[in-house]
Amino acid sequence: MATPLLTLTDGTVRVDLLRPPFHVRDVFRQARPLWKGGGAWRDSPLADGRSLASRRLTNITFEIPFVLNRGCDDSLWAEWAALLALLEKGVSYWTTWQQDEPVWLERRSGRETGIAYAIIKGFAIPDVDDPVHLSQTFRQRNISSSLYLELGIWQSEPPGEGHAIEISSRYTDLDSNTQGRAATTLPEVYVGNKHVMASLTDIYNWTSPGGPFSANLLGAALPFDIFPGGAAGPGNGDIMYFGIDTVTYADAGPFDSLVFDILTAATYGAGDFVTWEYWNGAWVNLTSLDWTAHPNGILDVSGPDTQPFVATGTGTVVWSPPSDWATVAVNGVTGYWVRAVVTEAAGITRAQQQNRDIYTIVNPFFEVDEAQIDGDYPALAQYMMRPRSDYLSSLEGYFNRIILGGRKMSRGAAFDAYLNLSDVQQPTGHTATLNGAGSCAWQSDPRAPTGRCIRYNPGGASAWSGEFDHSLSNALGPDYAGLFHGFLRYNRGAGGVSSDIQARFYTALGTGGYTFYDSGIIDVPSVATFAGLLAFGLLDLGVFRLPPGASVPQAGLTTTYLRIDLKSTGAYTADFYDFILMPADECFIDTRDPVTYFTGCQFGLTLGSLTVPRSTVELDQTLAWDSSSGAFYSPERWWRRWRVDAAVPLVLQTVADQRIWVLSHNLNTAAFTDIHAPPHLALEVNAEAADRYDVARGSR
Repeated sequence: MATPLLTLTDGTVRVDLLRPPFHVRDVFRQARPLWKGGGAWRDSPLADGRSLASRRLTNITFEIPFVLNRGCDDSLWAEWAALLALLEKGVSYWTTWQQDEPVWLERRSGRETGIAYAIIKGFAIPDVDDPVHLSQTFRQRNISSSLYLELGIWQSEPPGEGHAIEISSRYTDLDSNTQGRAATTLPEVYVGNKHVMASLTDIYNWTSPGGPFSANLLGAALPFDIFPGGAAGPGNGDIMYFGIDTVTYADAGPFDSLVFDILTAATYGAGDFVTWEYWNGAWVNLTSLDWTAHPNGILDVSGPDTQPFVATGTGTVVWSPPSDWATVAVNGVTGYWVRAVVTEAAGITRAQQQNRDIYTIVNPFFEVDEAQIDGDYPALAQYMMRPRSDYLSSLEGYFNRIILGGRKMSRGAAFDAYLNLSDVQQPTGHTATLNGAGSCAWQSDPRAPTGRCIRYNPGGASAWSGEFDHSLSNALGPDYAGLFHGFLRYNRGAGGVSSDIQARFYTALGTGGYTFYDSGIIDVPSVATFAGLLAFGLLDLGVFRLPPGASVPQAGLTTTYLRIDLKSTGAYTADFYDFILMPADECFIDTRDPVTYFTGCQFGLTLGSLTVPRSTVELDQTLAWDSSSGAFYSPERWWRRWRVDAAVPLVLQTVADQRIWVLSHNLNTAAFTDIHAPPHLALEVNAEAADRYDVARGSR
């Protein structure tokens, strides 16, 4: 048996409605949340009946009949004043900004395990026995009334709070091994800005001056030494190689990150350092961002820690693939390689990998298991996101715009939001096809997500023509049923004006089939570059539904086509990399920094619907670099709210396996029109949630 609980509080002041002078005199009554206006209905005069189109919940109404026990009037009115003050504070939270603390009701019955919390949105006390008359005549009589509350939906935590939930991001590599981070509440889940099949196949140590190479460390027993030399540490000229075999594996390609989990951290003496390199016909310096070089995951330009593997725990090394990156044979394996070369003067100690294989980030999503979210309604969610691809570097890996789209796995496990426009790395049922009259061709480029892309090169003025498409087989149709906000990632060289190349996107069923969605004409502008890196623009294709023309997915549906028409006024070229379909019918959030267009956020964001209940969704930058003073603003000193485009709270579906797809951008111009979405952008994510309940929480 639990102790019954019925308390109003703001987290500091508490008014217990089950203790004197308050006494609940009857069973309190609760009206469960209803649908506003009964929902919105489609009601055609040409059809029988009607159908529900959308619905949104009302608040809960809650009646507490109570008696004020007359004893000492002074103490009674003190308690009464405290109750009214809390209620007024709870209402002021919604009507003023200077009152920034919510008030809520805590409740638990004597036969209930968990406490349920509901935020106060309104109240009424319509009738109270005449307390002045009673006081004047000295009658010892109790005062009866009812407290009517308008509440938000019951939650598992007080408003503004949540509990940590486990998330994961795993994948099957080219050798059919599972890689990535299993479910955890720690900030160790990494999300990329592309979806590819290429994964690490080979990791070797090489001992200077003449070898040998170690055995392949991918899949080696854990922990293992990252450096050659074991407990003695590496020697001068020793090398660590990380690569993807492009001969053995058809779906191999370039990569842009390494994720480590360091058990034993390396130490360095004077003159000791490690250099990251790649092959372009010779081994040359690779510009990268190494989070393993900075303890506690905090980069400090004034600090001494600038060498790899000095931070224990998970850490990443991220780079933007160079345009001249070429394949080379290492230990008899031809592929894309990066390497870490040791220069030792005083003596470097060993560094060890623990818990899991070293891997590369390939997923643009994180997953939530069905056991993580309970309740009767979708849970309020909050994500803590930290960029791992930029720190005032030449990587152009910052971000100041994030789009999230949630989707339950039960709607289609084969669904993929990133559809590569490539003749390699296509999952079963996906095909990218060139349809133009010689204006498009396959192009190799290590900067493309898969290393291959479609190049549009009409050679001169060109009329509208259907140039390429990405098709989904009939078996995939049901997995893609839903509403999407679509984008097309591309690059266009400098020259001309935006309208010199124009595109039109449409969806169709079957070869030459009827067009169900037409985006209209879209200009294809050049995108500003930074530090000489390739610029990845995004064309906004609008919101559309799949399968085209079908309200219900059907097995055996004919092939679905996502097609692009192009035209040009001259000899302008453009490369196209992937369609990105962000799910928009369960939970879709588009957020951006409205202030800083260049540096964006290098450190941390809190995105969600927990921290500030009166905001539908809130996204706050919590730590950033001030280039004018050359210092960081800490969370205690600096805080900026991002702009959020969302009509509903950020939620996770209850009792459902689900994926949260992520698309990151940065904006390169003060006009906020130059959208840039490089594939190497990477985020570290962890999450919280507050489950929501209908009438009572029970033991859940």
